[in-house]
Amino acid sequence: MIIAMVSRNKVFGDKIIKDEGYAKITLYKNWDSDGPFVITDKKVIKQFIQKINSSPREELSKINFEQGPDGRIIVEEKSKVHEFKVFSNSGNVVTNSYYINTAFKLNQIFE
Repeated sequence: MIIAMVSRNKVFGDKIIKDEGYAKITLYKNWDSDGPFVITDKKVIKQFIQKINSSPREELSKINFEQGPDGRIIVEEKSKVHEFKVFSNSGNVVTNSYYINTAFKLNQIFE
């Protein structure tokens, strides 16, 4: 997959992702062995982005992981791409700055 521009996961106000105009979310889990799972439903995309933006987060610099995230979430619009890491088991998201307790149910999505 070609990614034209990858965000540095800056925070826009309180938001990780500006929730406007995204057309596709691509999910991979288990070191990319499962996926891609592509979401194009705009309502689902909006809910997904809202969950990332509204979930509790902790500064990444304050956390030590025994093992890092094993999946990816790619949120795309024509000129913008945000890529995040995700823990497949917990569904929690990692950006360059934050650990976000999103608790996405990836196992249900990939069934």
